[in-house]
Amino acid sequence: WFSFSRKRWMNNDRLLRDVVLLRWNRAATHHDTE
Repeated sequence: WFSFSRKRWMNNDRLLRDVVLLRWNRAATHHDTE
């Protein structure tokens, strides 16, 4: 259970990081187009 929870947490962390990077990239490109 602990390893499974840890695995899920690591996966969530990676997904969250991808979302943050995507938002940051989108904001940067939007700033460039403006």
